[in-house]
Amino acid sequence: MIEQWTRDVFAQHLHTPFQVHRPAAPTVTVELVHLTDAPSSPAVESFALLFRGPLSAFLGQGMFRFEHEQMGAADLFIVPVGRDQTGYYYEAVFNRLRG
Repeated sequence: MIEQWTRDVFAQHLHTPFQVHRPAAPTVTVELVHLTDAPSSPAVESFALLFRGPLSAFLGQGMFRFEHEQMGAADLFIVPVGRDQTGYYYEAVFNRLRG
């Protein structure tokens, strides 16, 4: 399913919730708050996603199962990149060959 999660698909779902499944812990809802384009080529698609999660549940760096109502589910590797009064921020970076 991750092959279908392209830059354009994520762009259609900015500011929507994703459920993040954690081992032996409750699911956490995060919001896709930003999409950043990175230098790409005809052969490689590159972009980064920024998610905001609640202050009540910190997700460490690692692989997590993300689920979206319309997009389905896939595993994403995220890295915590910041925190403010509204929540923790996590980044997922994509660099992949175009199909």
